[in-house]
Amino acid sequence: DLGAPSTIQAEVEGYEPKKHSDVYPPGAEVTYQFPAKGNRGPVKLVWYDGAKKPPHPADLEEDRKPPGTGAIVIGDSGTITHGSHGAGGVRIVPETKMRAYERPDESIPRVPGHHQDWLLAIREGRQAGSNFDYGGPLTEIALLGAIAIQVPGVKLKWDTEKVQFT
Repeated sequence: DLGAPSTIQAEVEGYEPKKHSDVYPPGAEVTYQFPAKGNRGPVKLVWYDGAKKPPHPADLEEDRKPPGTGAIVIGDSGTITHGSHGAGGVRIVPETKMRAYERPDESIPRVPGHHQDWLLAIREGRQAGSNFDYGGPLTEIALLGAIAIQVPGVKLKWDTEKVQFT
């Protein structure tokens, strides 16, 4: 429920937009700022790609590696790491917090993967887990990052209602 970002800014590595515009940079870091919404405060999301790697989380033990592909979620009460595609290998860090955590009963239905879920949704006459109401805004966020990569270092302000940069 983030909605659209209010600003997007990219930093790139080994990439000149005019010279390399037909390819993706070897390394990119895209920072999205999402405004406060309802009872939630603002959210900062940083996407690291290729040669650009996220910094080692402060509360992750030095001898542990963050996920190579996945996410590091840093919140007010701690940090969670997980792999890509379904949040595999989800961990609370540091390890002492993970050991103290008691898992709740599963309450969200699990899906057998995007493609299988889509086929089952058609057969069962229900909404797929990654439906267009979810996928459309997610695609908008990704495309805004791709545009920001073409103007590295520039903070772009996005007006989602007018569908334009301000």
